[in-house]
Amino acid sequence: DAIYIGYVKKVGSGSTATWTDGGIGRIVTKNVTPTNTSGAGWVFNTVIDGIGPVTSAVSRLQNKNQSLNWLFFGTGRYYYENPPSGTNTTPDIDDQAGQRRLFGIKDPCFTISNTINPSCTDTVLFSTLTDVTSIGNVPTEGNANLAGFKGWFISLDPSSTIGTSSTYYTYDGATRPFRSERVITDPLATTSGVVFFTTYKPYADECALGGKSFLWALRYNTGNAPSAAVMKGKALVQVSTASVEQIDL
Repeated sequence: DAIYIGYVKKVGSGSTATWTDGGIGRIVTKNVTPTNTSGAGWVFNTVIDGIGPVTSAVSRLQNKNQSLNWLFFGTGRYYYENPPSGTNTTPDIDDQAGQRRLFGIKDPCFTISNTINPSCTDTVLFSTLTDVTSIGNVPTEGNANLAGFKGWFISLDPSSTIGTSSTYYTYDGATRPFRSERVITDPLATTSGVVFFTTYKPYADECALGGKSFLWALRYNTGNAPSAAVMKGKALVQVSTASVEQIDL
């Protein structure tokens, strides 16, 4: 019925413009070919916009009992670190300080028949989502399944190169900052109701390329920690050094 994609869009203009905004879109196929000549071909519309760049895939879980279609994704990008050049004395770092997040939202165009309404163009506003960065704001399972609950988000660590954040690391005998935590890897939604996100925090030092990788495991509808009963087995994660690390869940 539909294809979900993340997108990136430009902020500002001229030499100061950055490609650091974006969102999620939905392509409704209507069960026809993309260029159907009757005018009923594929249609693109926005699911959520203005949340930051989405450069990895959208994962999905469908709850047929509740007639809900949950979408999971994160924001962030990390394509380059350019050294100072010419009269510019500061390095050009991709998305170094943007506030990035993890998301779990309901598709507003999913119907009680467990299908996509092909004529629906409803969007989700960021302001209607529940901030579950603080564990005290996590909803109950019952509330998360109510129609009035649009979804949740978790704010990732900001850049410690600005402000007063204490998220520093020790390298070469000195304490140094990180750049913003971000999502540049596809999330994984499992039928046990656990969604896995991998996030990355680059070192804020061009002479110490690399960073720290983190694995998040979240309950799909509340953003809460999953129960111990479903956290069994091992996870394999490829980190910034290209090595594959094994983690005991």
